[in-house]
Amino acid sequence: MIYIFSFSIIFLLTGYVIFSTYRAKSFLSEMTAMMIAMAVSMMASIVVGTILGVILVGKMTVPVISSVLFGMIIGYVIGRPFSLLASLDGLLAGIMGGMMGAMLGGNGFFSRSCRYDDICGCNFYHCHDSYIEIN
Repeated sequence: MIYIFSFSIIFLLTGYVIFSTYRAKSFLSEMTAMMIAMAVSMMASIVVGTILGVILVGKMTVPVISSVLFGMIIGYVIGRPFSLLASLDGLLAGIMGGMMGAMLGGNGFFSRSCRYDDICGCNFYHCHDSYIEIN
């Protein structure tokens, strides 16, 4: 349930930024459009990749491909009305953000493969046979 809510927030915020950018197209310079395309596609693909990486622990292919495609589409859609350079900048930022998000979600502390061990009474996360002490 929380994953569906998270995805809906990301889609709504991304849609709002796309709509606002299109409305203010005449007031924005090409450099500002490049920054908007890069920032939105990077952040959206990082979040989508992280959520998918948490859901699909151990299967890195699906989160990487889907988050990279999502970021590429968002970056292109935002940057295309301004210039080809802005769309290319957003597209490349989406690729980079999608890969980083999938790595963060699939291998980070947010994954379900890490658990707190209450049985032995120690303050350790047991992640992939390595122990990381918690302060």
